Amino acid sequence: MKRFTNEQLSEVGEILKSGGVIVFPTETAYGIGCDATNHDAVKRVFEIKERPNEKGTPLIAANIEMAQEYVQCIHDTEDIMRRFWPGALNLVLPLTERGEELLSPRCSQGGLQAIRVSSHEVALGLSKELGKPIVATSANISGKDACYSAEDVLTQLKDQQEQPDGIVDVGILCETPVSTIVKICSEGAIVLRQG
Repeated sequence: MKRFTNEQLSEVGEILKSGGVIVFPTETAYGIGCDATNHDAVKRVFEIKERPNEKGTPLIAANIEMAQEYVQCIHDTEDIMRRFWPGALNLVLPLTERGEELLSPRCSQGGLQAIRVSSHEVALGLSKELGKPIVATSANISGKDACYSAEDVLTQLKDQQEQPDGIVDVGILCETPVSTIVKICSEGAIVLRQG
């Protein structure tokens, strides 16, 4: 697995554009992701981390405008976005027509998609480089501990038959809670996971 620094995002962006899978830092832990519209790449992410197909996966968008291309802003969602983004808050919202058409069906669940604008410059930068949302699920084997360093990731994934194409190594991250997930629906806001 090739290592990159946070100064090589354009190179990492090219890997994402070509269908690659990348490990990268987020505001909570190291994540693993790819172009959320590349069905084969999303399948690889699920295989690498042994994620159950029915679980879906959050996405990171470069900004609110990009997010709104893929999910519908219902009720007061835009106000919530402007108040809490960038940050570790995933909003679960209905897909737009564009989202239904382009995003890998593995990402969403029942026509709903979790998405956020990350406050980590690398995660945000990768979505900007790609020009699309990226898959952003934790870079650990499903059910195992979150990874806060490149070494943690390499240790967990070393025996996997399928491997990521690279990792953006920014050193050891502070151990912080997982991102919060809030579903917006007709009943209001429902916290699915507290970060």
